[in-house]
Amino acid sequence: MRLLRKYWVWVLICTIACAAGAWIVGAISPARYTSTASVDVEASPIPGSQPATVNTSTEKEVASSGVVLSKASPHTGLSTDQLSSHVSIAVPSGANVLSISCTMPDPAAAQRCATAVTQAYMNFRNDVYTPKAAPRDPLTVTLVSAAQLPTKPSGLRLTDLLPLGALIGVLLGFGTAYLRDRADDRVRDRDDLEECLGEPVLAVVPRSRSAAEGAKVFATEPGSAAAEAFRYLRAHVEPLIPADGNGGKVLLVTGAQRQEGRSSVACNLATALAQAGRRVLLVDADLRHPFLADVFETGSRAGLTELLAGEATLADVAAPTGRQNLQLVTAGRKAGEPSDVLNSDSLARAIGAMRAAADVIVVDSGPAVSVSDPVTIAQLSDLVLQVANVRRTPRAAIRAAAQELRTSSPIIEGTGRLAGVLTGVPGKPTIHRPQVRPAQQPQPEPARATATKRDLVTGDARASVAPATRH
Repeated sequence: MRLLRKYWVWVLICTIACAAGAWIVGAISPARYTSTASVDVEASPIPGSQPATVNTSTEKEVASSGVVLSKASPHTGLSTDQLSSHVSIAVPSGANVLSISCTMPDPAAAQRCATAVTQAYMNFRNDVYTPKAAPRDPLTVTLVSAAQLPTKPSGLRLTDLLPLGALIGVLLGFGTAYLRDRADDRVRDRDDLEECLGEPVLAVVPRSRSAAEGAKVFATEPGSAAAEAFRYLRAHVEPLIPADGNGGKVLLVTGAQRQEGRSSVACNLATALAQAGRRVLLVDADLRHPFLADVFETGSRAGLTELLAGEATLADVAAPTGRQNLQLVTAGRKAGEPSDVLNSDSLARAIGAMRAAADVIVVDSGPAVSVSDPVTIAQLSDLVLQVANVRRTPRAAIRAAAQELRTSSPIIEGTGRLAGVLTGVPGKPTIHRPQVRPAQQPQPEPARATATKRDLVTGDARASVAPATRH
């Protein structure tokens, strides 16, 4: 059924094409009529000799030979070569009987042809053309049934060709769909992603028309299936965030390659957590292809690159988003430059300042296979969400990204700190709660920020960070 849901259009096209082809073949093919006569071939007794054995295979060749057809040719108006293309000889199993058939465009011509060939074969074997003084043929041929005038065309008719063509189309469609599906290495569904990751998939997100629309589902369609999918994601994520009193928790959103919906997941998850009363800091750490500044329309301003370089404090770079409890740290004005700004020491200090100022830090990072940034950030994260898209992400890339994250961050391996999110799913997904391994100390954090959390906008948490080491 999954194959039919995915390739039903292709199967339908194959079925219609084959049915149309069958209709065309039936429409342009001329009608053909077949008339058949049967003869019995028996051995003639010859005094003083052993009875002859009838070899029906040999008799088939004799009946369709040029010697016989040349005698029948004048009665049909066809040459010997032309006549041979219309005549067919069959031998019923276990009998000394030949069925001599002739197929022609006209029923009367078919009857005339079959009668002429049958009579010519009988005359040849019964020695009609042999002088009486000459030795006689040891075989005798007797007419069993004369050729009849056919009333219906032979072969497959249009009413037979159409369902046959449709059946061939269905089989061809399913066969080629299966081959395409086997050759397609992209992740197919939730179970497929869970198998590739070796970890649970926390949410299945429907396909969006564009990346910008997908990142704003709570603002544009708060009652949609996509918004509900992110509420389920929030419900699944919160128990995995350990409440150990060591400050805000870092959720890294990454993937295997670009255009998988990572930024949409990060934006909507941050919004969903903020709506639940969490004080959330959304960080655009995709420094090569920043996107969140365009989503929230913050314009060009200091951001993560300036924070890591020590040129601004956290309070300077935290921008309001117009959504309660949610602030944004953009990639910064220096984003896109080929620089190693995500130095481990400067990043650790920046993350420490963020933990002191927010309940949850949602970090949108680049693809883990092609850039090293998410590998560095994963070492400082409490939970890593690996995003995959059903239309874009190959299984091999998913496995490679998960392995990179596990290798670089031993805290992820075997602790339930890595989970999947599947995006780009056609239609309305069926959402169910997966069986997940809770993190250590799985008590949920308070819905409201504690009194020790400092307000980013007012500048109370003006923690500076040291300049990043460049190399």
